Amino acid sequence: MSMMNASPPPDNAAALHASVTIVDDDVDSAEALQALVSAHPGVVSVRTVASAAGAVALLRGDAEVSAFSVPARQIVLIDLHQDDPTAQATLEGLRADLPDAAVVLLCLYPEQSRGAVCSLADRCVPKDTTPADLRDLLDDLLGRGV
Repeated sequence: MSMMNASPPPDNAAALHASVTIVDDDVDSAEALQALVSAHPGVVSVRTVASAAGAVALLRGDAEVSAFSVPARQIVLIDLHQDDPTAQATLEGLRADLPDAAVVLLCLYPEQSRGAVCSLADRCVPKDTTPADLRDLLDDLLGRGV
């Protein structure tokens, strides 16, 4: 079949799998989280970067995919220190640059999260979330939740 006659994938195909970008300047934490996320059946790729700018550069590159490729849902797991005066601006910039990405803020104490910062994320979860809770989170973000 020639490429000119091929049909693009259905719109809901992207909801079935995800490309996850982990933003964490702690290499050990990023690698541990990468191992857990990689085990999810709906995750097709996991990359780690040390900054939000690095995530934006990677995900912008992903947007330059052929029209006949099945796009993956973009999920960004980001570790930000909420007391950092640049945290809110970082998330606002990430949202502006990647409006379709699901953004999950990893927090040490989500129950103490500041409203302005947490409101810019789709979810605010403990950085030490359990593997089962992480699996449920990914299921939910992929529309697989029951």
